[in-house]
This record gives sequence, structure tokens and C-alpha cells, in this order.
Amino acid sequence: MKRKKFLAAMISAAVLLSACQSIPRGGAEDMSEIVRESGKGKTAEQDGDTLVWRIACAGGFSEEEAGEVCAGWQNEVNAVLRDKGAGYSVRIEAFGGESEGAEEAVQTADELENLKKSGAQTDLISLTPAMLYYPELKGYHLVYPACAGKGLLMPLDELLKGEKGGELREVIPSKDLERAKIDGTTYGVSTVLPVTGAALYSKEQMKKYDVTAEELKGSVFDKESLLMKIRDLSGEAPYGIHSGDVRQELGLWILEPTENVALNREGTFVNVTETDEFKEYLERLVDWNKKGLVEVLGKPENNRQKMKFVQNSGMNYAKEPYETTMDVSVGYQEEKGASVLVVPDETRPLLQPYWGDYKLCIASWTENREKAEDFLVRLMTDADIANSIQYGKEGKDYTLDGDIVQMKPQVNIMQSYFGYEYTNQMITHSTTVMAADKLKYTEAFHKSYGKEIPDGFRFDPAPVLEQIVATNLVFDGVDGTETARKIMDLEIDDVEQVIASITEELKQAGIDEVTAEANRQLEAWRAGNS
Repeated sequence: MKRKKFLAAMISAAVLLSACQSIPRGGAEDMSEIVRESGKGKTAEQDGDTLVWRIACAGGFSEEEAGEVCAGWQNEVNAVLRDKGAGYSVRIEAFGGESEGAEEAVQTADELENLKKSGAQTDLISLTPAMLYYPELKGYHLVYPACAGKGLLMPLDELLKGEKGGELREVIPSKDLERAKIDGTTYGVSTVLPVTGAALYSKEQMKKYDVTAEELKGSVFDKESLLMKIRDLSGEAPYGIHSGDVRQELGLWILEPTENVALNREGTFVNVTETDEFKEYLERLVDWNKKGLVEVLGKPENNRQKMKFVQNSGMNYAKEPYETTMDVSVGYQEEKGASVLVVPDETRPLLQPYWGDYKLCIASWTENREKAEDFLVRLMTDADIANSIQYGKEGKDYTLDGDIVQMKPQVNIMQSYFGYEYTNQMITHSTTVMAADKLKYTEAFHKSYGKEIPDGFRFDPAPVLEQIVATNLVFDGVDGTETARKIMDLEIDDVEQVIASITEELKQAGIDEVTAEANRQLEAWRAGNS
């Protein structure tokens, strides 16, 4: 079964398996047997001096990789807890994990419910979303709301109002706390490092054509005269993009798991191809294509080995331009270690307010509430713990160049890519592609963008899942329509005509039903929260 990319390849399946034996994927009956066994005969490690932190997994990594990461986390965290006199230790256990198809997976809420019924010790829970996206969306579910709805998560509002809550509020963006609420109650905490688009300029070609960094600040679309000059000097289109599909480039919130329903500036859900933003952005690209300024890198005939003068990037975590070295996709190949100037484009914020709703929670049936609350606060406020979770052990897994993290190439991919989902990335070291002060950057982002987002609203796709699947497939890279392919390849003569065609195809697939249901749910939510 073919997997689909999730949005701009930004939201990933957080993957963590325990050094302990993982729970098998055999369904609720097998799960019940496992948790019945796990609840028998508490050992010294299962009493109130040791908290059990259960981490939900998604994705597929080997047990050897998982064990290495999990053991490292447990050792490092417990070392910090000992040094700081916490008076307890933590054992990390995993549940969930990879299966052949999302539809075969036991849902997170079901597994936790079985653990609760069995009385298996569980003090803290880290949730990760159902991020294995398949064309049929089978197995998709809203993990965090489902767990809250089953009474599996302890409300955190009392904690957040107290002294310890003050510590959390100092290091968690206010928007993230607002968006953590479900019907006015907070059951988990997490932080989202927002993303904007960016332009990657080749330092090699900047030097070749005598272009300064000062000339490149701002949006690439303000540089038409400069790009015309580079076009004439180089004999080729200077701007490389990976697709003419601009839906994620518009600064609109695309409502998950749809790929075509966006929240407009007035706070209403609409079909994204019917927005002015979609039309204007596509017109701009088509105009540049006709002028020989832009080239779609993903076309089969593209066989480049070097990046263009400038290339589009949909993944940036900083406000100011910076220089770095990275592997840059140049079509069907990659330029390794390209030296680039990254210029953030503030006209292209990527609005993903819930980031899949991964959350750190306290189990409703914990018998160690005070210590569980203490550890939750430490996970989110103690930089020593947070850095060990996100990056590993200094010297072994990473080094510091000043305050900037340099990851070692042999470090386990699970830790370097997914560790942030289990702690507070606002207080960890920054990499070369992140703002030095991530909390300040994030708060500034929220002041500038997404004011129309209804904080706390979550869309339940179940009533229109069939239509969502059908509409998502319209732009699918393999099974999509011919019109969608023309848009992605910028093979467009008449923008209005192609937008009319793709809009009609989406309507035939059921986009109007999806937008109507999204607005119905939004209106009901607003009525209940007014």
C-alpha cells in the first residue's frame, strides 16, 4: 500500500520504541493479555519511587535502534533526576508502533484503556498522532481528543494555575496552551516551532555573479529584475521549485486531514483552489515560467547535479537570513553539502497550529500524581533533560559550537528527528537552521500570523472521510488528475481555465460536502465556546 506525504514533509511520525519488549500488534484481545501480565506483582521499579512514562510510537524502526535511543534517554534522564535530588526515577515503556497498514493498528486510546483496566502502572503518557497517512486514510483518528474523551488523561488546569504552572507558562508559548484545550480543559502540553517558507541562494553562484546578501533580503518574488540578470548571464532559469502546486505556499491553514480545505482570512473554511491567494500565486509562477525565470525541478527530464541560483524551501525556523551547509535536492538528485544563504520569506508562513497534537500528559489512573506533575514540569522546563531527549548526550551524539548544536552524522535518526516531540523544544539548543531564541521567535510568529485560527477547534473527519479521500487523490502525484499534473508541472496556458477545471474536479470528488461539514463543526464549536 502506498504512503502519502504529509503536507510539506514537515509533520513526521514521532518514532520511539522501548528498550523493553514492545506490545505486539495483535488487536485488543492480545493487548489485554499483555497488560494483565504487566500489572502482576509490582517490582521495586514499579512502586512510587519509579514513575512509568509510556510513549506512543508511530513509524517503523528496528528494535535495535529503538532500544539504543530509549536506553540512552532513560539513563540520561535518571542521571539528571539524581543530580537534582528529584527523589524518584523514571522507566520508559513504549506502546503502539508500526504495523503493515494503518487500518490494522490498534488505536492508541484503545491500548491505553486496556492498560487502565488492567491496573498497569502508568504515570505519564506521551501521545503521537496517527501520522501514517495512506490514500484511504484508514486508521486515521484524532489521538489526543480520543484519549481525553475516554477519561484516560488527567486534566492539568489546576497544575497550570499554580506555582509550577507559572514555570510552564514561562517556557510554553501562550498559543500552544490555548490550542491544547479540549472543550475548555487542558489534558496535555506541547510546543510547536512554527515554520515559514524560505529561499535558498547558492553561495557559489552569488559569488560568481557578484550578488550580496543584502540584495536578497525579502521575498524572492521582489527580485524579478535581479533574476532576469542571472537568467541572461547563466543561460538558464535561475529559480528552481519542486512543484507548481502552491496550496501550502499561501499562508492559509489547510485543515487536516484534508489537503484542499483552507481557513480563509475571514475565518471560514473554503476550497483552497477557489481562493484569491491560490489564483494570484499560480499566476505569478506561470508568468515567471513564460519569462524563463522558473523551472520545476521534479520533472522527469531534470537530471541536475547543482542547485539553481535560488531554490524554494518550505521549511525554515528562523526570522533572519543565515548561512549554512545542507544537502539540497536538485530534482532527482541531490547536491551534497551545498553552501547556501537561507532567506526567510515572511509572506509564506506554514500554518499548522496543532502539529498533529503530540502531547505530554498525565495518566488519569496514576497513583503518583504529585511526582508525575513534578516530572512533567521538569520535562518541559529543565534544559538538561530536554536536550538529552531531543539531541542525546553532548560529546557522544552532538557537540556545541557556541550555543549551536552540531549533530554527529552517526547519531540515531529517531533521536535527531523526533526527539523534540517528547519534550519542550523551546528550551533546547538551537541548530544552524533555528532562531537562537526559539520562544521569542515563536511568540513573534503568533503575533503576525494565524489570528483567524480558532484556538482549540479540532475537525472530526469521520462524517465526510470518503469525500476527503476522494478530494485528496485529485492532486495525488501518481493517481491524480491530468489537470493537477499540469499545475504541478506548470504546463499552463490559461490560469483561469485550469483553476476552473481543477475546482470542478474537486467538486465532483465532494469538496463542497467537506467544506460544509467543516463549517458546520466550526459553527457548533464556536456556539459552545462563546
